[in-house]
Amino acid sequence: MGAGKRLVAIVTARGGSKRLPRKNVLPLLGIPLLSRTIRAAHASVSVSRCAVTTDDPEIAALARAEGAVVIRRPTELATDTATSVDTVLHALDELRALGDEPAAFVGIDLGCGTGHVAMVFARLGLRMTASEYGEQAVKIVKSCNPQLEIEEIDMATFRRAEAFDLVFAREVYLFTRVNAYEQQAQVVSNVVDSLRPGGVFLLVGSDVSYPNCLEHDRIIDEFRRDSRIARVTDKYYESVLKHFRPLIFGRASYQIVALLLAPLIAFRKRFRGWASIYVIAFVKR
Repeated sequence: MGAGKRLVAIVTARGGSKRLPRKNVLPLLGIPLLSRTIRAAHASVSVSRCAVTTDDPEIAALARAEGAVVIRRPTELATDTATSVDTVLHALDELRALGDEPAAFVGIDLGCGTGHVAMVFARLGLRMTASEYGEQAVKIVKSCNPQLEIEEIDMATFRRAEAFDLVFAREVYLFTRVNAYEQQAQVVSNVVDSLRPGGVFLLVGSDVSYPNCLEHDRIIDEFRRDSRIARVTDKYYESVLKHFRPLIFGRASYQIVALLLAPLIAFRKRFRGWASIYVIAFVKR
């Protein structure tokens, strides 16, 4: 998302929506839903072009009228079982064939474990670096995912000025060697410095009280007042996002789903020792 990059927003809009038929062309307050999405993309300072991948002629015509590039989606990618990942990868291939190569996003996984999450980001098109403490940990990553670029990094002192569009980290790896809250806040500050404008720090944490782990609410409150930050999200349950994603369209719908699931979550935590996994996003200005 740095200056001079050509970023392309890709909108997936097939014609066969089931829960709300023809939802992409239905009006929302007088404006088709797809039109709102394309206009939002065009209004973004980070996006130079918007591409719509679809199998539907009416959606394609609407997208062209809004100034979007239209990519014809193959039938096999317009089924109920087709994944968004495969659809976006096909769109990227088509854009490259048209000579419109989107800029590569650069990311790093701090404390990557075996490197499997870093590989997921890499498959999505990010130029990912995997990192770990210590030589032995790096060897494990190399044995599991040798195709990754892998570095040995001290996460407690990590800082690379405006080098990354995405930093991904798990609380348990990032802060277990950093004891005091003030030191932990400095680690987060260093990560923010390492983001390019518009970049995102995704932090995965837990409400289980490991020794010396982060005070989530306190760090959220502090960095919402940081002038470098455009937004810090609330804590989002990983399990809600994972299992109920089709029902979630934004913050309000997430909160409704989480509220309905609150008794089940409380039961699992109380009687089955279940740990709530949170996802928090820090978005840089």
